[in-house]
Amino acid sequence: MVGEHLLERWRRLWRPRTIFPFLIIGAMIALSQVVNSSVAIFPEAAALSLGTLVLQKESWKSSRPRLVILPTIAAGLGVSIVALGVPTLVGAPILLIIIVLALHFLDSELFPTISAGVLPVVFRISDPWFLLTVFLVVGSIATISVLMDTAAIKKPHLPEAHRLFSLRPPPAGLIRFLIIAVPWIFLARASLPLPAVAPPLLVSIYEWYSRPNRRPSIAAKRWIVMVVASSLGEITTHIGLGAFGVVLAELVLLAFMVVLSSIDPPAMAVLLLPWIAEAISPTSFILAIAVASLVLYGLGLEFSFWTDTALVGMFRRTSRRHPPVEQAE
Repeated sequence: MVGEHLLERWRRLWRPRTIFPFLIIGAMIALSQVVNSSVAIFPEAAALSLGTLVLQKESWKSSRPRLVILPTIAAGLGVSIVALGVPTLVGAPILLIIIVLALHFLDSELFPTISAGVLPVVFRISDPWFLLTVFLVVGSIATISVLMDTAAIKKPHLPEAHRLFSLRPPPAGLIRFLIIAVPWIFLARASLPLPAVAPPLLVSIYEWYSRPNRRPSIAAKRWIVMVVASSLGEITTHIGLGAFGVVLAELVLLAFMVVLSSIDPPAMAVLLLPWIAEAISPTSFILAIAVASLVLYGLGLEFSFWTDTALVGMFRRTSRRHPPVEQAE
């Protein structure tokens, strides 16, 4: 009975469109090996392609121009911060706050934009070719999404266009995330390896903090997925199979998430991080991801009640003046 249930879940997920994220991932890895440079790899492309093309996240598909523009602008800011010589402990928190608030006031749930901007700052990427990589990848994802909708027999339902700008007060999830994530960047950089502040992990944390349902069981599953993703990522950098090995590992990770009933797109981006952080030992990388995800998910559970009551109360009066905009799930 359990096997039939898992098989049915896999059948619902696996469609012809499911191949596109793996094609994009394989192309990035292959190109990086040809040019011998990691700037050809945009890890969050794995999450964006899975969420947009396979999971069909309406909040990501609803504005394809934003799907292209927001990550590209964020990447440009991140690369510029590094080029100007701004230290990670200054640039990363400031850019994180700017992007999170910008997404909120633009009424967008395109959280992978955080990774597009903060990743260059954390991993000190100043090569402008990375900006081109981001633009080409998100442009490809948006184009494929348009072509898929054009080829569909039935025109897909998309939510109403978001407001260009929203003055809604910050929700509890945003406040909770910034209160925890910003100090964590300082603490982790002082005591843990660099991947402890991996931007795809921060994207996963923010998405989870923004959910109304944050049960410990869900947090535990996400922690397991992150550890498996980081382990598979390290394996792919040592088995010598290149793009084929990475695509195979991503397929294994997706199957594992289906079995665990916890599909977390940023985990697929975490799997790609060892390809841009080759100087970090496998043990340090996996340990950093495991500790960071455990702490951040745990703090999210611990602070939920406090931020959902005391902090939300601060904005209650403002909320009456600016009613929230209803968004489709």
